[in-house]
Amino acid sequence: MSKRPPFASSAGRPNASDQALERALVALRMQRPDEAERITADILKAERGNARAAHVHGQALLMQNRAADDRLEGGAFGLSSRMAHGCAKRNDS
Repeated sequence: MSKRPPFASSAGRPNASDQALERALVALRMQRPDEAERITADILKAERGNARAAHVHGQALLMQNRAADDRLEGGAFGLSSRMAHGCAKRNDS
């Protein structure tokens, strides 16, 4: 099995965004969604199209029952509000 981190860049060496995203994932595992949200927001400010960061950001908002906040921010991070909508549909069944 490979020793590479889950978000390694194509060169095999994690870049700054990959390292920050790993910290955000650890924060989620440690039940610190506020920290994960802050880290991913910083990543997304620099790399608006980073889908992995948007996904983790959405998870952090969901853990805080704040999925609607992404829409209030103008959907700046995009994926989280769609994830929340999909989760709400599944939970209504």
